[in-house]
Amino acid sequence: MTYIRLSYEVRASAQDLFDIADDHDNYSRFFEGFRNLSWSTPRHQVGSRLKMEGRLGGTILPVEIKTTEVVPGKRISGVFTAGLDGRINWEFDASEDTTWITLSAEYKLPRAGPASVPDRAVLDRELCVSLQRTLAAMKDLGENRGSMAA
Repeated sequence: MTYIRLSYEVRASAQDLFDIADDHDNYSRFFEGFRNLSWSTPRHQVGSRLKMEGRLGGTILPVEIKTTEVVPGKRISGVFTAGLDGRINWEFDASEDTTWITLSAEYKLPRAGPASVPDRAVLDRELCVSLQRTLAAMKDLGENRGSMAA
């Protein structure tokens, strides 16, 4: 298993950041490296599914995530049901004036994974960069919440 855990400190409330991550319509605004997003519900709930395509390591990787836990204002967790094996978590930890937002993924490629990826380390690196950019975009959205209405 590969494990990635990234955190950013954001000048926004945990609830505001949770609301951004919980609304699937926002994903195209911050989820970097993924496209063709579709979901079974507009917001996360246990059992809801999010499908998307990752463009990582020179290949297109279809991914599906099933939501397994939602704790309002605190955490959204899911498991990969296609493309990758493992789990992904959003965590929102409020402090005095800021919130630490953490995005973590523990995954492995299935044995029948994309044959066009000559070096699995390339995919790992690309996914890590994608998650870093995702958190940076979330930080921007959270700190500039007024632009969400635009």
